[in-house]
Formats: sequence, C-alpha cells, structure tokens
Amino acid sequence: FTSIVLMSDGENNRGISLEDFLGGLETVPEPARSVKTFAIQFGEADPEELRRIVQRTSGAMFDANRGSLASAFKEIRDYQ
Repeated sequence: FTSIVLMSDGENNRGISLEDFLGGLETVPEPARSVKTFAIQFGEADPEELRRIVQRTSGAMFDANRGSLASAFKEIRDYQ
C-alpha cells in the first residue's frame, strides 16, 4: 500500500500554490494519481487547504493539535 503523509504547521510561503498543485494532479498518470494523501495538521496549518488536498486524493486528515503526532500516525496506520 502506497500513501503520502503531508505535514504542515503553517501557511505555504514557498514553492507552488495550492491551486497549481491541485491542477497539476490532472497531468499525473493514473497510478500515481490514485495514491492517497493523509494530512496531519498541527500548529497554524490551514485546515481548509489540507482538506482540499485529501479530498482530491481520497485520503484523510488528522489533527495533531488535538492529540499527539504519534497518535495521528497511529490513526493513519489504522485507516489503511
């Protein structure tokens, strides 16, 4: 099982924008596009941006602000 874990503690201030990232997914071959992304929110990360990413990749979002980072990874493992 292949998956991506995305962790963010703040706003995107470098690299491509969220819109460019989401638009670029359409150009990725289907096997790569079907890889689920699991986002872990902590600190000041924008939950709406993380939600948009996991919705597009059929993943899920976990909030480490409400628990520990370790518990977020355990939830991801249980989700798979």
